Amino acid sequence: MEGSAAMSLNVAELRSLTLFRLGSYSAAVSATLLFYDYSITLADEIDLIWFAPWGAGKGLFLLNRYLSFIDTPLWIYRDLGTRHSLSVCGTLDNITGWTLIIGVLIAEVIMILRVWALWARSRILGAGLAVLSSGTFAGAVTAYVKYHQVRTYEPPVLDLGCRAVDNSRTDHVIYILVTAVEISMLIIMRGLRGDRLRYSSPIRRAYQDGVLYYVILAISSALNASMMGKAPHELATALVMPQRILHSILSARIMLRLRADVVNRKARLLESMPFGDSIFAESCVIVRPSQTETSEWFGDPHSRHDGFVD
Repeated sequence: MEGSAAMSLNVAELRSLTLFRLGSYSAAVSATLLFYDYSITLADEIDLIWFAPWGAGKGLFLLNRYLSFIDTPLWIYRDLGTRHSLSVCGTLDNITGWTLIIGVLIAEVIMILRVWALWARSRILGAGLAVLSSGTFAGAVTAYVKYHQVRTYEPPVLDLGCRAVDNSRTDHVIYILVTAVEISMLIIMRGLRGDRLRYSSPIRRAYQDGVLYYVILAISSALNASMMGKAPHELATALVMPQRILHSILSARIMLRLRADVVNRKARLLESMPFGDSIFAESCVIVRPSQTETSEWFGDPHSRHDGFVD
């Protein structure tokens, strides 16, 4: 029955359906990447995050990590499911849209806080980053609200997925803003060259990871902005979910790496002490990362003990 219906489609409808399905498959590939990364980092997460005291850092990590397990399956169900009513399509789109926006902004906050920590928590830079983050958040939310207000759905071809009618392309403004933030962070990271990078190998690794991650994300954000502004509407959001997953994975890896560095630094410090001193220190030094200090979130860029970590 479905085959005979497909045969009745004209060339324009068949082309539109093909493009829509190709764009939808990118979400399935993104989900595969998400679950693969989760499987290889879960042991570190349990050790470094789950047993740590509750605090802002732990909360940000868990929100960043697990919101993607909500919006990714719902996005796939929206695009690849069958016989959705128009009201169901609108509900699914609303949930995935907001969780995606919030998830990306949380990931950006984690990465921005790390840059601030590498700059020894400079008050001037901190104020500038706070303004930048607030402006980006306000701009992204405003653009998404305007975009969502005029977004409607049409009956899908062959009852496959939800077919959006984009009466506005204001969603590309979100990714222009995100691209601007990521390029700004790259410029700020560039200023870390010099004495700060000679302190320790963890600081050098954090710098190298930060530059690499921001390059990847800036490229993907620019591609998303371009796709949303210029590509056929069936492919306009094809790269949204891949970038969402990249944000989640990379920011989670930043926190896992930095917390591991803190734990390793303390363990190596204990090993380097004389026997009597190490017994005394062991009762005073918390080997698991605490969230009561910024250095425990992100590593202290001025800690000379970092030199114990190769």
